[in-house]
Amino acid sequence: MKKRIGILFLLMMMVATFAFAAYPEDLENQELENLEGDSVQTEEDGIEPISLQPDEETNVNVTDSDVYLSENTVNITEVINGNVYAMGKDVKLDHAVVYGNVFAMGENVDISNAEINGSVYVMGSSVKFSGTAYDVYAMGEQVDFAQETYIWRDIKAFGNRVNLNGSIYRNVDIGANELNVANKTMIEGKLEYTSEKETVISEDAHIGDVQFHQEKMKEEDHKNYVFEAATKAFKTLVIALILLFVITKFSNLKRTENIAMDFVKDAGKGIIAFCVFPIIAVILLITGIGSSLGVMTVFFYVILLYIAMSLTAVEIANRIVSKMQMENQKNAKIIGIAILVSLVIWGLGFVPVLGVIVQIVAGLIGLGILASILLPMKKEEINEN
Repeated sequence: MKKRIGILFLLMMMVATFAFAAYPEDLENQELENLEGDSVQTEEDGIEPISLQPDEETNVNVTDSDVYLSENTVNITEVINGNVYAMGKDVKLDHAVVYGNVFAMGENVDISNAEINGSVYVMGSSVKFSGTAYDVYAMGEQVDFAQETYIWRDIKAFGNRVNLNGSIYRNVDIGANELNVANKTMIEGKLEYTSEKETVISEDAHIGDVQFHQEKMKEEDHKNYVFEAATKAFKTLVIALILLFVITKFSNLKRTENIAMDFVKDAGKGIIAFCVFPIIAVILLITGIGSSLGVMTVFFYVILLYIAMSLTAVEIANRIVSKMQMENQKNAKIIGIAILVSLVIWGLGFVPVLGVIVQIVAGLIGLGILASILLPMKKEEINEN
């Protein structure tokens, strides 16, 4: 379960990065020096090192900025001097060079012989990876690492079936119903995996240490998780439809380019709403004059709490679509991404402490947005819209 939760947390970070349009962080000089030293050693071992700077002598197309792509089929083959954000049915990076991080979601995600001077965050039904990267965080029905995989730091992957191969220079954490480790797999650190049964690891595999955690989950538990996830997805779908097609004020809410500050303000409003509603309800119930109204206030308050996190998911999805300028079938994309975000928030609820914090913050932001929708707009806001 820990591996499962860890991947969900990383996917949440991926979605957050989509929303806030993060830029690639500059590497520390010391880290570059260490990497250059590692490159010399790997060259001696016949391993192709990751590139450090774009090759200006080649005629390859170079994009000096972050790349946002959302198409049915996404195919990246050029040099990207920034982050890559890709979403589609089929997403492929074929011999691409990326001097930042890669964030990819799709039904089929194939990263083939790519040089990535950062980390990879990927989710899909089928995930394939070969090439170089610092870290890889992957989740899918089937996750395959080819023999040409060279990971400078760690792999964290969760899936129904994970096929592990290549060279990993630190640790590997896997959560899978079925794990297969290829004969020539090299892991300098520790392989730690959680599965229903222990996998057979060939003696030809070079692994520093192996730690196995057996996980037995009853069929009833699977059904409960599936039902709960389906309920969350359906609730978010209904709320998204209402916000996008019924409550027109949602699309006219005041928003700025500073997304983080907007969410802080929404959370502030949410804290006020969270405190004020119970006080009003208690006053109405105590006075006796408005007891029936007090009961209605409590009922309305509970409903608001129930839908708050889903509303936050819709708002995050709206921000993602606006930031990536996905005008084609915009509402459909908002709904789809909102369902994904709500499921990630739900999954984070299983993380001790962190999950509670994330859900509280998401709930407060949702309450703040609801307060903005319910309260009358100011004159200046009306003029701006």
